[in-house]
Amino acid sequence: MGGDKILRERYERPWYEYGHGDKPVIVGHYNYTDSDQPFIYQDKIFGLDTDCVHGKVLTGLLLPSFQIISVPSRGDLWRQVRRTYNKPVSPPKPVIPWSVQDEALLPELIEKARLANVILLARLQLEPGFRELTQRQQGKRYAETAGSGVFASLMQLVRLGKLDAEAARKIVKEPDTARKLLGNGE
Repeated sequence: MGGDKILRERYERPWYEYGHGDKPVIVGHYNYTDSDQPFIYQDKIFGLDTDCVHGKVLTGLLLPSFQIISVPSRGDLWRQVRRTYNKPVSPPKPVIPWSVQDEALLPELIEKARLANVILLARLQLEPGFRELTQRQQGKRYAETAGSGVFASLMQLVRLGKLDAEAARKIVKEPDTARKLLGNGE
């Protein structure tokens, strides 16, 4: 859509009136006729958007015969989506600043996640058949065993070699969570 706007600003005539060679051009995402009929220009340009999402029709082009097929829409889906997602959004939680003391928790937390990762991997290596699994299957088994939650996410990043203080801070989000994970919280 942005490209179409640029073309309209730069050229006097619509883009499809300029030569395009012998090959057909098939486009969508813009209804050139503003109706439920496809746009066809000189049997070479095919604009297939017929506003199905707004309750008109869904249009397709069968190749190599270039036969147009249209079926009715099941309704104005865009309106339904807008109603669903046009609800008030809660304001984002305030970002809690990390003090120097809070930052000092991160290396300790990373080390705890590293040790938990070593232990879990050792345990998994002892399971019959684990070593024969593909890397993806091993990762899935690791995730199943580690569980879910903040600490499991930290362990996964250790396993992937991607856990540093910045990543840990993003996952943990709040210093109180870091304290709890280290057993220093209430």
